[in-house]
Parts: sequence; structure tokens; C-alpha cells
Amino acid sequence: MSLDEFKEDGKNDGNSDNQQSSRTLGAVQRRRAFKKQLLECEEVHDVVSGPKRNVYQAQTNSGSKLIWMHYNRKFQFWGGGVQKTETLRAYPTKLIHAFLGQLITEFYIISDDELRSGKFYMPVQDKDGNDQWKLAARGDKGRNREILEDSHTDICSCFE
Repeated sequence: MSLDEFKEDGKNDGNSDNQQSSRTLGAVQRRRAFKKQLLECEEVHDVVSGPKRNVYQAQTNSGSKLIWMHYNRKFQFWGGGVQKTETLRAYPTKLIHAFLGQLITEFYIISDDELRSGKFYMPVQDKDGNDQWKLAARGDKGRNREILEDSHTDICSCFE
């Protein structure tokens, strides 16, 4: 169900914003809703499928950006493959990570440069022979969540 469909659902009860923000979504639905949220940013002109799974390419005033969406239904941890991360970093466009939860109000947006700046606790684990990084909200005694909450809750901030 799309973000527009959520709005339509809630029109009759007079409480669409509350209903919309409290409805839980699966990964595919959440990514679709997030695409619509991106298009609400003044700087973003278009959002299309990107070069890899769960990656969008956003066309902005300042050029193209890759948006890699990481989903976790409990909004507690996210991760990604080290090899995929390196592949996306090699593109000539800025890489941005979107950490999504089930609700349309649950997201953190952070540039790859800041994510790898050393501010975050992100252990690497071997998973079936592939290195995977993990960003846990409670990582470093909750410090990851504090940093994310302090400056990464504006969906449009990485496009300015």
C-alpha cells in the first residue's frame, strides 16, 4: 500500500496523520512509502531504481545521489554487506544510507562519509563467508541512537 493510499484510507475518520504514522509496513511497502517521502523534498526531482537491490537513485539540484535503504521492522539495528558497500562507494555519486523502520515516521538519513567517520559503533561480522557490518541503535551503550536522533531525522538534509 502506498503513502497516497494511506492518506486515502484515513480521510473519512478525520485522523489520517495519526493513522498513517501508526500503520506498520513490511519492507517492500516501507521502501515504496520512503520513495514518496523522498519526492516531497524540495531538492529532489525524481527517484528511480538504482544499480543494486534496495538502492534508489535520486536526481537532485546538486546532482545524482544513491540512497541505500536498510530496513528493520523493530527499528533496532541495520546492516549491510561490506562488499556491496564498497561497490556503491565506487560510483561517482554521493552515497546516502536510509535506516528505515516499519512506520513511515521511523527513519534516519546519513551520508556514507559520516557513517564511516568513526562516530558510530559498527562491528563487522562474518556471515556465511561474507563480511557484514551492523549498526545497532543500542550500540556503544546507546550512543548510536543518540547520534542518530540528534542530527539524522530530517529526510531532506542530505540533499541540500
